Amino acid sequence: MGLGQRQRPLSLRTLDLGMRAIAAHCRNAGIAPPPLQLALVGETEIELRMRESCPTAPVGFTVRGRSWFLDQADVDYLKSVPGLSEAARPWPALVTLGRDDHDRLILGDLEAFGLLELRTDSGFGPSDLLAAMIVELSFSPWADEMIITVLGGDRRLPDALGKHNVTRIDDPDTLID
Repeated sequence: MGLGQRQRPLSLRTLDLGMRAIAAHCRNAGIAPPPLQLALVGETEIELRMRESCPTAPVGFTVRGRSWFLDQADVDYLKSVPGLSEAARPWPALVTLGRDDHDRLILGDLEAFGLLELRTDSGFGPSDLLAAMIVELSFSPWADEMIITVLGGDRRLPDALGKHNVTRIDDPDTLID
């Protein structure tokens, strides 16, 4: 009889570790982090799909086309990237969009999208979907430094969240000032 230890599935914590490793790698190499389009988190692999091909990935990642892949077996390599503990997250506006056909969690970089259409065929209204994104962003570790300003919507949301980085305004002109 053989006993083995089952590996834990990859998670958003692993994604956070990977993003910090990328930020540290890019800072050490003197280059900007590549623009991210989507992050796909599966049980055994994370795919970071960039907007364009970028061949210089940090240790632990494998480059295929315009995607960087992190296999479950390679996660420990990330801890060897110099400057990992001080690295800021390169994509703070990463938010969950759903799951793909392979049951991978899909996260998109809202800053990269520019414009995002919210479809209501999911059974939730647009204001409910936006509120869910705001809640996720306000509590995600990679958005700690981000300031989230809600234009309109439920006045109670920022107080209910109790987060210093979430505010609400009625007048869009105050964002420009």
